[in-house]
Amino acid sequence: MNSDIQEIHEYLTKIYNNAELLFKKVQNKYNEADLSSFTNHYIMINNKMEHQKYFMPVITVNRIGDICFNLDGISFEFVLKKAELIDLDLDYLIKNYASINIYSQNDCLKDFYTKGNTVNQVIDKILNSEENNFGISFDCDNNNFDMIITNFIDLSNI
Repeated sequence: MNSDIQEIHEYLTKIYNNAELLFKKVQNKYNEADLSSFTNHYIMINNKMEHQKYFMPVITVNRIGDICFNLDGISFEFVLKKAELIDLDLDYLIKNYASINIYSQNDCLKDFYTKGNTVNQVIDKILNSEENNFGISFDCDNNNFDMIITNFIDLSNI
């Protein structure tokens, strides 16, 4: 059991250390950034969304979005109003980002995009919903901190 605890401890410490290192780099580009920790995120485990009651680090870049750390990697999250989301080039995003998630900001388990949906289907779901604010997230498949920041900036400008 002690070896399991040691392994968990080392893995979580690595995540938090990486968050601190990336935060220092983000601060060099953005003055208004914060590193904090949040609970109540979700993670996909064995094809099932599992509620996380434990804290994980998040870098918030004010007025842009979040860089979220999790057990399974790093993701970028942006919050958009309905009109802003409809104005995005969703076709480009769906074709170029396999890990895109579009969901209700009030209930992150309420999805508006499922892999295979057309852009028109996604827009119809969004327009027909009562939601005003949406989350859109992308998994980051890069471990190079400079590339993570570049990818985050690129996505925030779409």
